[in-house]
Amino acid sequence: MTGQENDRQQYQHEYPYQENEIRLIDYLRVIWKWKWLIVGGTLFCGLLAGVISLNMPKLYRVTLAVEPGVSDIDENGNLIYFSIKSLNGKIDSGLLNKRIEKELNRKISKTNFKFRTNIDRDANILIISSDWHKKDADFGLEAARKLIALLSEDNDEIVRGKKKEYERQILIKRNAIGDIETHRKDLDKQIKIKLNNIDKKKTQIKFRQATLTMIKKRIQELVKETKNAKDNTAILLKQRNAILNDKNANEMTLLLYATTIQQNAATSNILSNQIYDLRTMANSKEAEIEKLKQNIKDIETSIERMQLTKTEGLQRKINDIKAQINSLTLKKNLISNIKVLQNPEVSEGFVRPKKIQIILLSGVISCFFLIFLAFFFEYIRNATRMYSKD
Repeated sequence: MTGQENDRQQYQHEYPYQENEIRLIDYLRVIWKWKWLIVGGTLFCGLLAGVISLNMPKLYRVTLAVEPGVSDIDENGNLIYFSIKSLNGKIDSGLLNKRIEKELNRKISKTNFKFRTNIDRDANILIISSDWHKKDADFGLEAARKLIALLSEDNDEIVRGKKKEYERQILIKRNAIGDIETHRKDLDKQIKIKLNNIDKKKTQIKFRQATLTMIKKRIQELVKETKNAKDNTAILLKQRNAILNDKNANEMTLLLYATTIQQNAATSNILSNQIYDLRTMANSKEAEIEKLKQNIKDIETSIERMQLTKTEGLQRKINDIKAQINSLTLKKNLISNIKVLQNPEVSEGFVRPKKIQIILLSGVISCFFLIFLAFFFEYIRNATRMYSKD
């Protein structure tokens, strides 16, 4: 025996895979030996599963897809959606089922169903489904629509509040534009008043220029009169001097000449004073005209500033506020409740039971179980033989 054991160990050392090959053949022999049990049992289980699946009630699937509404917009213009996890939690928890039952006046629990959800995070979409018997499919559609209505109702207050807040901001901006428009009208009135003031000053200038023209004309006349008086005085002096040289001159004549000369001198003085007064008045009128012209220039400069403020400054403010109003209006319009991407629909064919899958799965499971059972029977049989030999 020792020699045989040595030969076996040497054989195993030289051919290490021979033992595994023998064991695999043994397994195949066992399977082949019990093939009718395995094949027959598998076919029987598959047939039984098919019969059971045929008798199982057919369920049709109601599906819909929704997108969470936009609750707000951040400073960078990014949309802030309602929490899709919150919607998913409401649906999965079954909290809305009681409300649906109350609204539709029918016990959902009797239909033995549950809303199931699937979140598409990339597209931010919530897919909702539920399975119904064919006779309850129409009610399933109603329940799905009511589910959407209840989810929208829960968010409706938040949506209305956000929209009202944006409407309030828009109203404030529009009132600001109204204030600016009122300011523009005030500027128009002030400009009109200043233009009227310019017209008045121009009228005053024309009146003063006319007065100045009359003064200058009168000065010229007085200058001529003064010259004539001086010329007459010179002639009278010459004539008086000639009479004085005459020894037979009459004293009355000399007195008359003296009186006339004095009168001419007084007249010249009076005319000179009048000319001085008129020239002073003329200078005053010219100064007044220059002052009025300067006032007109100052008023025109003020009007230009007002026009610039009205056309550029205030208009720029109005344009900026209008741009803000457009932005707020866009944000208000973006605020939305739950959006239904796919209305509730019933599948054309039943979705459960999945007969082929049931049959295949039962066949695979039964096949493995029967193989295990075959090895178990073979083990029991071999063990019984060994004990009977002993």
